[in-house]
Amino acid sequence: MIYLVGVDHRIQHEGYLDSRKKVALRKFRAYLKNIVCERGIRVIAEEFNEDVLSRNHTEVSSARKVAQALGIEHRFCDPTRQERKVRKIMTDRQREREWLNRLQEFSQRNVLFLCGSLHLQTFQKLLRKRGFEVGILSDKWGYDYRGTGFVEYFDGDG
Repeated sequence: MIYLVGVDHRIQHEGYLDSRKKVALRKFRAYLKNIVCERGIRVIAEEFNEDVLSRNHTEVSSARKVAQALGIEHRFCDPTRQERKVRKIMTDRQREREWLNRLQEFSQRNVLFLCGSLHLQTFQKLLRKRGFEVGILSDKWGYDYRGTGFVEYFDGDG
């Protein structure tokens, strides 16, 4: 089973920390830990890569940090700039197919996959088309941490 969580990508890393983001990251990591324990997750994967961490002046991925703390596998699934160039990956649909390819080896395990909220529906369709069981647990994590407070929006089909 693949469980999807839609995020604002800023919540996926520790770059550009301020007090509100620190609170949001704590809540987000607690949420991820809870899902891992409740759902028997064995892998946390994400639409993210080392290039993005570097561009945001950090080495810390929220998902990787949680996976390491819980002793489970972590996987970056988004191709780097160089990989996109070499493989001629130019569209979001092509990127989503690449994520799917990188998740294939986990088809028999429960996976938590973080991606931008705009990908939830299209990636869910692609996964189901390829025979994966899929559930959307929540969407838009991190979208409001700079405003009136951190808000999590539930979609509830997972």
